[in-house]
Amino acid sequence: MSEFLTAIVSIALVNHLVLTQMLGLDAWFAGAYGLRRTGVFGLCVAFLMVFSTILTYLLLAPASQLSAQMPEQWLVLPLTMVLSSLLLVPLRLVLTHLAPADLPVLTRSFPVAALNSAVIGTSLLALWQLDSLAAVTAFAAVNAVAFVMFLLIFSAIQQRVNTDDMPMPFRGTPVLLVSAGIMSLAILALEGLVP
Repeated sequence: MSEFLTAIVSIALVNHLVLTQMLGLDAWFAGAYGLRRTGVFGLCVAFLMVFSTILTYLLLAPASQLSAQMPEQWLVLPLTMVLSSLLLVPLRLVLTHLAPADLPVLTRSFPVAALNSAVIGTSLLALWQLDSLAAVTAFAAVNAVAFVMFLLIFSAIQQRVNTDDMPMPFRGTPVLLVSAGIMSLAILALEGLVP
C-alpha cells in the first residue's frame, strides 16, 4: 500500500512541478489552439518514435547477426536516447517551415518529446522482442498512432474540463489524474485482444 501511495504522490509532483510549472504544458494544452498544438506535438513524438526505433534497429542489426542475439541490453537505451535527441535537428527544420507560429512552444517541449518514455519504451520493446525491420517498423508506427490518439483525447478532455462547471476541489490536476487513470484502464482492457 505504501508503494501505491508513493507512486500517486510522485505522479502528482511530476505532473505539477515539471509539466505545468517548468514547461507550461498545462496552458499549452488548454489554450485556444490546444488541439492543434497537441496534434503537432503528437506528430513530433510519433516521428521520433518511429525513426529512432528504426535507426536503432539498423545500427544494432549487424551486431545481432554476428552473434545471433541483440547486443547487450545496456547499449540499447543510451543509443535510443542519443538518436532521438539527434532527430530533433531535422524535426526543428521541418517545423520551421510547417508550423512557425508554434515553434517557440514546441521547442520548449523538445526535451519532453525526445526523452519521452513512449519513445524509449517503444524502441526497447521492439528491439528486444522483434527480429525483422518490417516488424519493428510496424510496431513503432502502431505505437505512434496510439500515442497521438491518446494525446488528442486527453487534450480534448482537458479543454472540456476547463470550460465545464465543476466543483472546485476537482478542477485542474485532480480531474486530469482521474481521467488519465480511466484512460489507462481502457488501454489495459485492450490487452490480449490480439493473440
